[in-house]
Amino acid sequence: MTLPCIFIVENYFYGKHVSTKVKLTWIPVTIGVVLSSVYDVKFNITGIIFASLAVLINSLYQVLVAERQHYFQVNSVQLLYYQAPRSALLLLFVIPFFEPSYSLDGFYFNWSLEVLVAVFMSACVAFVVNFSLFWLITKTTPLMYP
Repeated sequence: MTLPCIFIVENYFYGKHVSTKVKLTWIPVTIGVVLSSVYDVKFNITGIIFASLAVLINSLYQVLVAERQHYFQVNSVQLLYYQAPRSALLLLFVIPFFEPSYSLDGFYFNWSLEVLVAVFMSACVAFVVNFSLFWLITKTTPLMYP
């Protein structure tokens, strides 16, 4: 459902329009999402809220990446170089609240070599995902990434 959301953001906030042919491609995607949701997923209000927020935030992020690249006239590597330190700094303040190193029973987490390797590999995967996002949006439009 990111595609229609990106379309709405770009159309109403940035005045960009999409051809009818592109809009028609969203019909099977939307039908597929609806069918898979109806037959495979249990709905609850918390899940709907978080899923809706995830779609909205992801859509806004993709549109803003394209707008910032165009505004600053930079390529994907330059924008990633500009964005990554700021994201890391913001996460330093958020992570302790969502990933505490202790539990309620007083157990402190053991940072073993395996855990450190997993964290490093996760960071590498995050870099590749962000790089591919910025690169693809540079070459196409935010509508092509989802």
